[in-house]
Parts: sequence; C-alpha cells; structure tokens
Amino acid sequence: MTFQKPFLLLLLGILVAGCGQDQYAIERQYYRVQQQAKNIFTNPDATPPNELATTVDALNEFMLKYPTSNIAVESQFTIAQLYVVTKAYDKAHEQLKKIKSAFDKVDVIGAEAVFMRGAAYEDEKNWAAALEQYQAVIKSYPITPKGMETPYYIAMHYKSKLQPDKMMEALREAIDHYKALTAQYPGTPLALRAQALIAQCFVELKEPENAISVLQAAAEAFKGKVPTDGMFLDIATIYYAQLKAADKAVAVLEKVIQGGPKTQAGEIARRMIQKIKEEKK
Repeated sequence: MTFQKPFLLLLLGILVAGCGQDQYAIERQYYRVQQQAKNIFTNPDATPPNELATTVDALNEFMLKYPTSNIAVESQFTIAQLYVVTKAYDKAHEQLKKIKSAFDKVDVIGAEAVFMRGAAYEDEKNWAAALEQYQAVIKSYPITPKGMETPYYIAMHYKSKLQPDKMMEALREAIDHYKALTAQYPGTPLALRAQALIAQCFVELKEPENAISVLQAAAEAFKGKVPTDGMFLDIATIYYAQLKAADKAVAVLEKVIQGGPKTQAGEIARRMIQKIKEEKK
C-alpha cells in the first residue's frame, strides 16, 4: 500500500493536553523540522543515512522540548513514516510500539499506531503480518475511526489484489461486525457510521437493493437528529450507477433539493440531475 501520513491533529488537539506555550511559535519551529522530513519523503531512496538520522534527532528533540504539545505526538508518527519510506522497517515497528506504549490510554493514538504497523508490513510485502495488526485494531479499538474503517479496508485490499473470493468473505465479515456495533450502540453517531459502512459493503458486493435499504433505514432512524442529505445522495448514486434507474435517482435528488434548495447537498443534487439529463441525451 502507499504509506501515507496520518492526519491526527484534529483528534489529538482534543485528546492531548495543551502545552501552555505560544502555539504559533511551536508550529513555526515544527514547520522547519517538517521541511527536513519532506525532503526525505520526496526522494527516500537517495537519502543519505546521516540526513535521516539528523531529521529523526530533530523530531525527537522537538518531542523532548514540547512533550505535551499535540504536534509532538505527530512528530513521533513522522519518525515512523520516515523509517518506513527508507525501508528501515525494524526501526519503524519499534517506533510505533513505543508510541502505542506511551499513549496506551488514548485509544485513537493506539489504533493509529497499530494500523501503521500493518501498513509497514504491507510495504514489506508481508500481508499475513499486516493482517494480524489490522485484526488487532478491530479487536482492541473497535469504536475508533481507524477501528471502524479497518474491516472495510481489509476487503478493499483483497479487491486491489484481484482476490474476489477473499474480498467477498471479508465484506460479509465486515457487515456482521458493523451490524454488531449498530446493535451495541443504537442511535449513536457510531451506529450511523456503521450503517453507512454496511451500505458500502453491499455496494461492493453488487447488492445495491440491500445498500439502499440500509441507507433508507438509517436516514429514517436519524431523521431530525443529524443531516441525512448525504445518505439520499448516496441512494441516488446507487440507483443511477448500479441499478441504471435514472428516474428513481432523479426523484430522490429532487427531494434533496426540496428539503434544502440552498444547501450544499441541494447544489450537489442539482448538478447530479443535470449530469443525468445530459447523459440521457
């Protein structure tokens, strides 16, 4: 897989205590360190060992200088990423284990660290070890954002590797997992997210009617509690793209517009109707 930088700052800003110092000054210093890391990310194969070591030292120094800053946590993940892109996998795994241990009571960070270990194993072409880490995310951190995404991610891995039987099995397992979470946390944002993921799984299984049924039930259950326009946009997309039912898609989109003609969803619905009409010509 492509090893990507985790975007944790919004969550970490809530979960990690502020440092009480000038945040702008800290971010300015961190920006300079990040520029060093950026050079390595841009061309990791040509990075001299001393440049990697210098950058890692600078990131660690930032952590020591501002240990309670939320950016300090990202600096530690950046070190792990640097080790992965330069194929220093043993060091990457040790770094991620260190992060997990240091923040063992912050589930969102632990989930990210374990998932990144899986990503590192994928980069090593070791799917068995990667899968073990991903399953650990699902088991230990089921209600974190990363824990929610991982069952679906596993299925999409098999899809990308052209393994349809394993993909379908993983999608069925993911649906069962998300249904269990929905039953355990009824009426919560987590249940809503789980139902959206169930619908995605049904789409991948080429079961559009089931996907629509799930989205309609979720929209009804959460009506008046959270915005549901996005679900109806998804329903319209499924009608049009998978069921080739343009009239039904347009009918759903018109209801979205009626419900909020000046909203972003309403504008998207108008553009979708226009596209459908153009393609029907």
